Amino acid sequence: MNQKQNKLIKDIEKKCTTIMIGSLARFEKIFGHLWDNEDEIGDKYYEDWKTVRHDVLNFGNNQIRDTIESMYKFFIDAKQNNTYQYEIRFNNKKGDKE
Repeated sequence: MNQKQNKLIKDIEKKCTTIMIGSLARFEKIFGHLWDNEDEIGDKYYEDWKTVRHDVLNFGNNQIRDTIESMYKFFIDAKQNNTYQYEIRFNNKKGDKE
């Protein structure tokens, strides 16, 4: 694989991780007040949050790993078979002839 392909894969990995962590942070920001109280209810919400957060991170990390593996396979197969495919699309502006 070439340097551009490796960079693309690393950039996609980083963006997917950022999506996952950023999303969790937004939930925590909005719902964090539920476990701020140090009582039974707050403790229960915090335990539930930790469980959900753990599950989301595990699921997301597994999906990221699978995606990266698929991308590596794609680039390796494409190189071996010399089957890179490109698609060019042109968007017509309103009033342009089709």
